[in-house]
Amino acid sequence: MRRSQHLASGFTLMEVLVSMALGLLVIGAGVTLFKTATNVTQTALSRSDMQQNARGALAIITRDLTQASIGIPQAGIALPTGGAGNALAACGPTQCYLTNGVYPNNLLAPVVPFDAQGANNTDAITIAYIDNTWPVTNKPVSTISPNGTSITVDTNTYDSSGNAAPAPNGKTYNDPVFGSRVGDVLMIFNTNGYAVATVTAVGANGQLTLAQGDPLNVNQPGAVAGNVRSLGYAACPAPNQAQLCPSTSAARLNVVTYFTQINPGPDGIVGTGDDYPQLMRQLNAQRAIPLTDYVAAMTVSYDIFNSNTNQYQAGIDGVQVPNSAEIRKINISLTLQSSGTGAARNETYTVSTAVAPRDLSFQNRY
Repeated sequence: MRRSQHLASGFTLMEVLVSMALGLLVIGAGVTLFKTATNVTQTALSRSDMQQNARGALAIITRDLTQASIGIPQAGIALPTGGAGNALAACGPTQCYLTNGVYPNNLLAPVVPFDAQGANNTDAITIAYIDNTWPVTNKPVSTISPNGTSITVDTNTYDSSGNAAPAPNGKTYNDPVFGSRVGDVLMIFNTNGYAVATVTAVGANGQLTLAQGDPLNVNQPGAVAGNVRSLGYAACPAPNQAQLCPSTSAARLNVVTYFTQINPGPDGIVGTGDDYPQLMRQLNAQRAIPLTDYVAAMTVSYDIFNSNTNQYQAGIDGVQVPNSAEIRKINISLTLQSSGTGAARNETYTVSTAVAPRDLSFQNRY
């Protein structure tokens, strides 16, 4: 019998190499497609985060801007002169954040431009308006110390509308939630004018201390003008010169400053490439708090009305605003960059808005 033999056939080396090459091409194409899809998703998420953060920050700034000038003189409040230096802006308990935090024209105006004074030459802005949550807003002050370093406010209880009411609806000047705090900014006023002071201690029986050396440098009892002492306590008859004459009232202000600062990255060292800019919000003389991260730029311009020339000018840079009382509209633009380091921060998103505060934009032309 003849046995038939069948030889087993296989792949040649060339066939194997070609197959492997084709397989690698298919796998590579799949990986590239997956990576592209992942990058697109990451970019979309990054843009969404930037958009959400920018619009959220802008909404908070807009809320403050719409209230600018409410309850305070439109022309602003004169700060101390002839005393221990200029009043400062954006100063917390341990440091001043702006490179040149001095109020222009030495006035606390409803809107104060600080041009190119934040991190990376970004703009900053201070907004001032009355805080009606203070239980004794606009209530008479009973006494003032001879040197103007303390006042005594009403100790009765009032509701949110300023009407006398018993507790718990009525709140006192030192209520733990709505009451006075160290770092509050007060506007004290009578027929002799206005003065601004920072609360440095909250005592019993309505006493609020306004000691010299506060973070904003507005408590200057030795100043020639613009301080609490200049409101006229010396005109009161002897023997009790502590009694105010004429009647004086006090209100708590919200003095809000927005600015950018550079924060160190994970290594804790500034200048190593992982730093990131933050948009900060400071209320009165409290410590500034971050509003949102990776704010590459904040640009602020102003529309002003010159009553002398009867001209309206739009888009004026902050440094070119000679008088804050002429501001009629504020234009704000925020540019956020994506998080990460190096090329990962190339993605940016810009959002802009314009606000015409009611108490600033009104102009009586009749």
